[in-house]
Amino acid sequence: MDKRTEKAIKRLNNHFLFGASIRRKGALSLMGTSIPDAVEPLIGLIADKNEKVRESAHKALTSLKGVALNEFCRMWSDKRTKELETIMLQAYYLATEPEQLMALTTFVQGRKLNASIRKEALYECLLDRDERIVANAVVYSLENLGENPHDILWPLILEHSGSPFIKVLLGKGWHPDDPSERALFYFLAGDLAKYLDIDFDQAHLRYWHETGSQTMKDAIASRIRKSGDSRLLSVFRTERGGRKEKLGQRDIDIQIEILLKKREYAELFKLLPMANYEQGRHIINGIRQAGWRNPDGHGLELQKRVEATVAKTDKARGPSSYAMAIYRDFRPMFLGELKVPSDGPELLSWLNDNKEFRRRSAALITLAEKNSPGLGDAANKACGDKYWQVRMAAAASELLRPGTLSPANKALLEGDHVHWVQSLLKMPHAGRLADLGPDGLEALRTEGKRSDPKKMPDRPDNFFDLLKGMIPSAEKEYLLVLGEYLGTDITVSEDVSYAAGDTDAEIEFE
Repeated sequence: MDKRTEKAIKRLNNHFLFGASIRRKGALSLMGTSIPDAVEPLIGLIADKNEKVRESAHKALTSLKGVALNEFCRMWSDKRTKELETIMLQAYYLATEPEQLMALTTFVQGRKLNASIRKEALYECLLDRDERIVANAVVYSLENLGENPHDILWPLILEHSGSPFIKVLLGKGWHPDDPSERALFYFLAGDLAKYLDIDFDQAHLRYWHETGSQTMKDAIASRIRKSGDSRLLSVFRTERGGRKEKLGQRDIDIQIEILLKKREYAELFKLLPMANYEQGRHIINGIRQAGWRNPDGHGLELQKRVEATVAKTDKARGPSSYAMAIYRDFRPMFLGELKVPSDGPELLSWLNDNKEFRRRSAALITLAEKNSPGLGDAANKACGDKYWQVRMAAAASELLRPGTLSPANKALLEGDHVHWVQSLLKMPHAGRLADLGPDGLEALRTEGKRSDPKKMPDRPDNFFDLLKGMIPSAEKEYLLVLGEYLGTDITVSEDVSYAAGDTDAEIEFE
């Protein structure tokens, strides 16, 4: 860099008495520069307080050449601000390298890319967040990848099955030749009519959902949710060659959402054995609010019993029964034999008592009981305490007052090397009726073992077993009621529908 340019760049940061005039002269002297080091300081003057400085910076930034032009385009690509885009479009800047940046700057301006680019660079453009870039990258693909661009586009569709470029491809009239691929393509692109014309019994979609990556499964689930079409729910319930042994929790969520919207309450009610407690609450509350009543006498009696169980929880305030059961068991350990002060200043001083860890845990749990304003700061600080009893008090604070800990600190305690600490935030839930079996249901009827808070267990790995009796009373009652009426021999079974070749599924109570 020559001394003249170096001096001009230094002037851009002058904020002394006559700084505005100096910054303006520095910007003007950089017009037509090809020095990349000048770009960032010039961009910094776009928001300068002085109008003449801003105008001078704009003139310099719209006259860049060579490497400086490429540097400006790179900064636009990284930041994607409206100000940088305006300058780039006004100056008609097209980067010359690297090739991905060349393609981005060409496509965003709607200009034709005459050069060939590598597959990786094209992929980045097709997956860009700017719709203009995506649309023009699709046009380039269809015009420059030969008669059948399938080999380039299809792997990208499978890997990024939720990407908007798929819908753009549909709008340009492209589709795969293979019927199974074409069905998936239309489905992902959101053209349900064309999809159903090929895959009326969801055989193809079921295959892709079974064999696809987690990204593919998520994309299919998202599209089914958006479609609101209950016919597509068979994808979650059956698999090629027979029934599914279990239904995934996320799949149950989607079915609940769609069936509620479609007001298909009988089908919704059949999901109860496969739903966990929170999902069961959602189902029962949705059915109750709609005023639907099960036409079957046995089913109606079950509905009333479950509604009564859910109503108890909905009316309850404060910590869950789950949290309270754990808290009551461990309170003696947190407080020890100490008489905790009632006044604020002395109580807060206990939090910083570096000699007696029991004071810190006792003060923290007392703040949680009172839901004091300073609880959040105190609990999050305690997550780094060297004594496990204090860290456990922080975990108990989160149980009593959900949201007390930051996500990072909550994750920290969930991975604590002391099982007593991590287990308070990772307690096992009761699960679903379909997962329990007779033995699991019988175990719910017993109280189970309680923990001994006086000392750490000899075998920390066994600590989770010690706490199995602390399943929330509401969850326990919900599952026991379902088990009483339905038993545990519950399967997801295939039911051949009246539509030719169509296969759906329902929950069967045996």
